[in-house]
Amino acid sequence: MLRLLLGRVALSASVLLFSAVAPSVWGQSVDQLLSSLDPNQEHEAVVKIDGLGQLGEAAKPAVEKLIALSTSDSPVIRAHALHALGKIGDTSEATTKAVLRGLGDDDPVVRRAAVSALDMLDVSGETVWPLLIERLEDADPGVRLRTIATIAEHGDAAVPALIKALDDDDTAYWACLILAEVGPDAAPATAKLTELLDRSQSPDVRREAVLALGAIGPEAASAKPKLTELLEDPVQAVPAMYALVRIGDLDAAIVEKIEALTSNDDPITAAAASWALAKLNPDDESRMQEAVSRLIEQVLNSDRSIRRGALAALLELNPPQRIARPIVAKALRAARPETAEEIVGFIVHRMGDRAVPVLARALHFPALRRAAAYALGDFGPEAAPAVEALAEALNDEDPSVRSEILFALGAIGPDAKPALPAVRKALKDRDMNVRYAACYAICRMGTEAADAKNDLLACIGGADSFLEFAASCALAHSVPNDDNVAKLVLPQLVERLDSNIPGVREEALRALASLKAKAAPAKSAVQKLVDDPNPAVRQAAREALAAIGG
Repeated sequence: MLRLLLGRVALSASVLLFSAVAPSVWGQSVDQLLSSLDPNQEHEAVVKIDGLGQLGEAAKPAVEKLIALSTSDSPVIRAHALHALGKIGDTSEATTKAVLRGLGDDDPVVRRAAVSALDMLDVSGETVWPLLIERLEDADPGVRLRTIATIAEHGDAAVPALIKALDDDDTAYWACLILAEVGPDAAPATAKLTELLDRSQSPDVRREAVLALGAIGPEAASAKPKLTELLEDPVQAVPAMYALVRIGDLDAAIVEKIEALTSNDDPITAAAASWALAKLNPDDESRMQEAVSRLIEQVLNSDRSIRRGALAALLELNPPQRIARPIVAKALRAARPETAEEIVGFIVHRMGDRAVPVLARALHFPALRRAAAYALGDFGPEAAPAVEALAEALNDEDPSVRSEILFALGAIGPDAKPALPAVRKALKDRDMNVRYAACYAICRMGTEAADAKNDLLACIGGADSFLEFAASCALAHSVPNDDNVAKLVLPQLVERLDSNIPGVREEALRALASLKAKAAPAKSAVQKLVDDPNPAVRQAAREALAAIGG
């Protein structure tokens, strides 16, 4: 949805302005808050207004007072009063009028609060849409972003008002943007969007109109003749191809025009044409191969917007691995590390939790491995489908990549057990950081990694004291019921409770917690850390004491 595109930017104003309710009003009733609410004391009044908002529907007796406060001389009080009305959820005519009045306030923060309140109240209708459309011209970007999100979330209900907004040069751009988010339900706007392509002199407005038609899809078929004309426009040819592919059912004459563009002097236009033909002919391997080759060239373009557009097209194309892998591998050999990180970041942003299989495939490319492993680690247990690919990638020549892969396996946890043979091998890695990371992975895999016991025991007693500690933690987590192991690792773990590094103290405590009653000799040392200055260590100490018992 549009919120994903706008991200936190659209909501940041509300987060900063309407912070958590002060403890001073916790537990107070509506009557108590109202009786002590003095609008002449701005700060105290805002705290009480926010308290009323937090009470939700229970604060409906305060609606009349809040409506009055929405006309206060203080813009801060006006904004908070409107926000509270939204949270209370009163949809009476009086509340609606107050919120709509706030849309025209002189202060941008009040206007943002009014839009936010409308969103919470889910108010819509012939009276509301024109006022919201006006806010698309607001000088404050926060108001515009909040308004876009609110209108888009109402979907087809907002379409008639958005169609009218297409007549105004000042709002047409934003109306196109929202109609594209509405998608197929915006089909009634097809004629007006097509007309806009002839009327508007703005390349940006024309582009967004084309993209909106593409988002509508097959229902925008009546726009195909105009979109076909735009294939000859050097500025609009690329979005026009996108829209035509989305609409589909293209006759031979249109396909022939797209075919001609594969020889265009502009490499971006040529790549887009190849993409379009591959989308139209998904079983044609030669077309798919040509599209992948051209798109991957643009993924490495120096222009960030072109890189992102090409990557989005490549992800949507979803070519077979036998075609994509050799082409992508060859191109990525020349990629800068920051480009690889950007590619992976875009995949995650674009696909969300659907990114895991794509990231698993990205591990096949050395240039992407570190960034892909890092991203998979952020998914935690949800990245379990990538375990096999992560294990295979542990053969990478770069020790920092091997370490990142091990951290990802650790983040996956017990479900990473199929990778245990590769992790055990990493305990003997020539790089000490890789050995430490292997111990971490085993710690997080828990008892599923019990087969690594002898490999871990081999790490005890060597010259590397930190490896000895890391292996001790891994043993405690993987074979917690082994009496001999407990006796062996206890001294190591207790010694690390005095470390000046909070993370080391915390890991030692968590290992002792895994040993439960077998860690009883360490109880007094653990007790001392209940008052540790670090909150994570204090929490780990309390959990360890509970696990040890007695």
